[in-house]
Amino acid sequence: MRGSVIVVGCLVAGCAVPHRGVARRIDGVTVVTRRVDERALAAYARARRADARGERAAALAAYARVLELDPDSSEAWTRVGALRCEDDLEGALAAFARAEALQPGAAPLLRARAACALARGDAASALGDARRAVEAEPDSVEGTLIYARALEQRGDPGAAYRWLQALVVREPATRAGWAALAALAARQGDDALARRAAEGSARAG
Repeated sequence: MRGSVIVVGCLVAGCAVPHRGVARRIDGVTVVTRRVDERALAAYARARRADARGERAAALAAYARVLELDPDSSEAWTRVGALRCEDDLEGALAAFARAEALQPGAAPLLRARAACALARGDAASALGDARRAVEAEPDSVEGTLIYARALEQRGDPGAAYRWLQALVVREPATRAGWAALAALAARQGDDALARRAAEGSARAG
């Protein structure tokens, strides 16, 4: 094909057919992204900031605004599901289902749904989603941590050890990885490994 390669991409979440999209040049390649209302993008930025600060009510309100303007944002639906998980399981599962319909198999959705399952003690469901998440994005620190927790809760701490040890070898500056390894070792009574991992966490911090 002559000319620029046309890549159908996503902006915020979800995809559109090319003739309805917006063409952008990225690294010399023409990328056709889903057309999104600029107000939705601004609301999404506000939502992410509130989400990162742990301001749950503000984040939910901002994501609701995003979805008023852009109901096809799978990322917004994913974060609504994650935030509702604590006290509105039915609402969380409905939001996750909407995200899944819009972008099946998206790693952020799989991680969020697995974390929600772990929080309510459903390690079996968590393990399936967590495994799919690390297959989709094997270098994700968050995904590895969630998968290790699911493995431990399903009764396989040895596999959890291996995943966490591989993580800190690959990402030695990740304090969260060292902390998770230290905590797992302490729960399993491996005091020597717990001390080494705590030292690794201190160095990474």
